Amino acid sequence: MCQIADLANAQDAGRLQVLKEVAGTKVYEDKRQETLKIVTETNDKRKQIDEMLADITKRLEELEEEKAELDRFQALDQDRRMLEHCIYSKELADATEKLREVRRGEPPPSPAPRPSMA
Repeated sequence: MCQIADLANAQDAGRLQVLKEVAGTKVYEDKRQETLKIVTETNDKRKQIDEMLADITKRLEELEEEKAELDRFQALDQDRRMLEHCIYSKELADATEKLREVRRGEPPPSPAPRPSMA
């Protein structure tokens, strides 16, 4: 009975709080506030994840460009090594032939003009 007297004598704000508690809306309001806080935290985390994803995507694009450049370099380097090998093989064959001619006592042939590689 004391609670009824307190309710009758309470100010409007106090009566509203008691009525909310009795009606169960206080629990609803508390859970709503908790849910809104969780939603805000989730949105903040999502923004952070989006920023991180953007950074990762940018870095991935940079790495893909570097990989393409490396692939081009490796292909050109392989071509260069093959050409060097061909040149060395040709020079070795020429030197071997000249050595044979010198050992046989024949004069070496005049060198053939080399084709331009430009």
